[in-house]
Amino acid sequence: MDSQLNKLASLVGDLLDVTMIESGQIRFRPQPFDLDLLVAEIVDQVRLTAPDRRLRVNGHTGASIVADRERTGQVLTNLLTNAVTFGPAGSEIVVAASSDAAGATLTVADRGLGISPERQALVFDRFYRASGPEPDTYSGLGLGLFSAAEIVQRQGGRIWVESVEREGSTFGFWLPRSAGD
Repeated sequence: MDSQLNKLASLVGDLLDVTMIESGQIRFRPQPFDLDLLVAEIVDQVRLTAPDRRLRVNGHTGASIVADRERTGQVLTNLLTNAVTFGPAGSEIVVAASSDAAGATLTVADRGLGISPERQALVFDRFYRASGPEPDTYSGLGLGLFSAAEIVQRQGGRIWVESVEREGSTFGFWLPRSAGD
């Protein structure tokens, strides 16, 4: 029951985010924060909900960036949750972190279903959902990646996917050191 309540709350949250994004009412609260600390916190939270996955962090950004910490955490949570959903039980999910003088990059790699090249262009579209052998194989409304893309882009960043069918996917995003400017 608790799990279903959490799913429902997440769906409602996604709908509210999309409504705010589309109406131009989404607000960002840029502040300096340690991106590596945020990564560690989010990875620890996702580990609790996915004990059958091995989550590993490679590298670190060493970056304090100016961005909306909560919204940036939402993006990473979304990417990790998708990796858990689409990766096989017992598989490893790798979060890679790096930075340069201009900004910081985070990627999330899984060994899941993968995405065909023609569908990769659609994954950040509103209401796009992956399909499986059964119509309702994967839950969700297809709003998470849309919201993630909007959050990253509205903070001056980029988001992308690299994938090979049946081998897995890597989702990544880059934010400038001063995303709040």
